[in-house]
Amino acid sequence: PYLPLSAGSGYPLTGDLYINKSAPVLRLNDTNNNVPYELRVDGTTFSIKEVSNSRTLMSMTAGAVITLDSFASNTVINTTGAMVVPNGNVGIGVTGPASKLTIDAPAGNFANGANAISLNYDGGSSPGDVGGGIVFSQKWWSASAGQQVTGGIYGIKNAGNGTFGGGLVFYTQPNSAANMAQRMIIDTDGDVGIGTTSANTGKLVVEGAAYSISSSGQSLGGIDLRTAANGGAGSYSAGISFGGGSSGRAAISGVMSPASTDGDRQGLAFFTHGSGTGAADSFEAMRIQSDGNVGIGT
Repeated sequence: PYLPLSAGSGYPLTGDLYINKSAPVLRLNDTNNNVPYELRVDGTTFSIKEVSNSRTLMSMTAGAVITLDSFASNTVINTTGAMVVPNGNVGIGVTGPASKLTIDAPAGNFANGANAISLNYDGGSSPGDVGGGIVFSQKWWSASAGQQVTGGIYGIKNAGNGTFGGGLVFYTQPNSAANMAQRMIIDTDGDVGIGTTSANTGKLVVEGAAYSISSSGQSLGGIDLRTAANGGAGSYSAGISFGGGSSGRAAISGVMSPASTDGDRQGLAFFTHGSGTGAADSFEAMRIQSDGNVGIGT
């Protein structure tokens, strides 16, 4: 049956409308016979349904679990505050997200964080306290559907209680079921510590194992500087330079033996920069050959 009511009707419906029956349905259709929709109550579930193909567009249970149909998959919002989107991309402030999560950030600044994602942590006011973060995980075994954490990035408080000052800490997962371990820190001054929880003794502090002459001389517990391939007899390999601002640089690099293409024969070359212009090349002032012979100015 239909209620003989329409826009401008002399019989407006001014009270409440009750449908008192098992699994009641209210069908809505316009005068142009467009696709009608149904409002349906079935047990403890309220749903909006597309009549032509019996597709449920949205359902809500008594436990306040909302399910939105997304063409062969469902987006679920539940009472725990979680939202599950099995397939497709999510856009915030954008209508055509190009990735799993695309956020169109408004104008903002580093003071208010309006143009960023904010991960808040209700606590952590003392020095060394780790706050909110982001964790990465993936399958740990092809025969298991379980996910295992692989690493994470967290905020950390560096300064004392009642003062500002913080940085970032980076964690990785050991090859065991143990908790993630902190591997690197960037503190409130921008100092970087690797293998240590503190970087307060320099801009880059690396804490590793004692050097060993084994493993072809590689610094497995420290810093290993290398090029992708050997450049040939007498060629320079990786190096480190010293200087201030954009001025000229002194440097130290590895150097292959001039008499052999054997990349294992590595020595050290020491460079200085004595020109009055920073654009000039540096000069090799000293060399320690792979056989231990030293050349100065030659």
